[in-house]
Amino acid sequence: KYFALLYDRVKSRPESYAMLMNVLRSSYLAKMDDEVIKYAEMVVLQNNARPLDILEARYNKAQSLISKEKWNEAKTDLEMVAAKGQGEEVAECNYYLSLILYKNKEYQKSLDDAFERKPKIDGYDYWLAKLFILIGDNYAELNDLFQAEATYQSIIDNYIGDDQVLNEAKEKKEKVRQRALENSLIKSSNQRSEEHTSELQSL
Repeated sequence: KYFALLYDRVKSRPESYAMLMNVLRSSYLAKMDDEVIKYAEMVVLQNNARPLDILEARYNKAQSLISKEKWNEAKTDLEMVAAKGQGEEVAECNYYLSLILYKNKEYQKSLDDAFERKPKIDGYDYWLAKLFILIGDNYAELNDLFQAEATYQSIIDNYIGDDQVLNEAKEKKEKVRQRALENSLIKSSNQRSEEHTSELQSL
């Protein structure tokens, strides 16, 4: 709030741009999503904004929109950072772009998109593991339970890092395994029922 009040006082002065960036950064650190979105949009519209500052503003805005689960609204900013940014933020934004398709229930598109984006995420183990969980989720939604389970297992076998990611992979693998078992039991029951019906008809 202090930086915001100070910016309001100096916004007509030459130093106002630096203060605007401070307001944006302090709002982002404080997780004030509405303020982040507001000031990020102001940064992008500044004639004297540096390209790196614009990318930072777009990244912060996308993060705040994701926090508010406004997935589709975050897409444009994510695409800009994914295309022009550098480092881990690029990997993160590519992951979220595939995730947006999943959130929109476009599972095959999300699956294809995830594989296309994988080279841009390679080297960042956390986001690569998250991407493979997303790939497993898409297989599960497409009812390819064998591939889903194998994908989750590959994370369990190969990923060394965040325990939360590993636990997520283990939980999803177990759920898929249970689904596959239930499907097998239903199929077996239906086959027995059909055989019994056929025997009765032959009498």
